[in-house]
Amino acid sequence: MTVAITCLDPAGADRAELIALLTGSAWPFPVRPHITRPVAKEAVEDAKDALKKGAEGAKEKAADAKKSAEGDAAPFADSPYGVGSYVGTEPPEGFSIKGNERSMKFHVPGNGGYERTIADVWFASEEAATAAGFTKA
Repeated sequence: MTVAITCLDPAGADRAELIALLTGSAWPFPVRPHITRPVAKEAVEDAKDALKKGAEGAKEKAADAKKSAEGDAAPFADSPYGVGSYVGTEPPEGFSIKGNERSMKFHVPGNGGYERTIADVWFASEEAATAAGFTKA
């Protein structure tokens, strides 16, 4: 890249270009605006107000969603194995019988294979496991 530096003649041939450069709206060099303390303080206060309004709006939306969902949902989703069964990793209280989907066998607490069985389905009773098509191991 080559840079040529020449002297300008403000009274002669370069006058019109200099006037256009200095009085035009597009300045060719980056210029940082001067921000005064009061302007900066006002901007910070505006940002705080916007955040406060946003947080209040989010709280209102969450409360509305909670209120509209009350009484609608069951404590957990229906299981494909019927009443008294639960599919998931954390069974509800009272669902202590482990079912294995691959073998279609269920294991009760105290049974030899109970501890090492990884449950795919949990049952509340042996009757619920049998009704779902599982057999006792």
